[in-house]
Amino acid sequence: MKPKLVEVTNLVSVVDELGSINETISALTEKAKMLKGVIIDSGADSLAGDKYTASVVHADRNSTDWKSICKKLKASRQMITANTVMKHVVSVRVS
Repeated sequence: MKPKLVEVTNLVSVVDELGSINETISALTEKAKMLKGVIIDSGADSLAGDKYTASVVHADRNSTDWKSICKKLKASRQMITANTVMKHVVSVRVS
């Protein structure tokens, strides 16, 4: 466990502040998604603002459906378990 850099005396305010930050991030993420849509819908490859330039990048992405491959090759649960790695993850969820 990492050492605590700051001693927190009022955890209630910390939880509320984190929740507020998450709400702001969510709202900004939605706004960014909408603005990206407007730029893509414009049909332009590149647009310049006063401070920033936006470039629309088209790319093909490949992904492998490992679940379907396992089914088709009839991989046993033992084989899947032997090739599965568990990692310990610590997260904070605020609702």
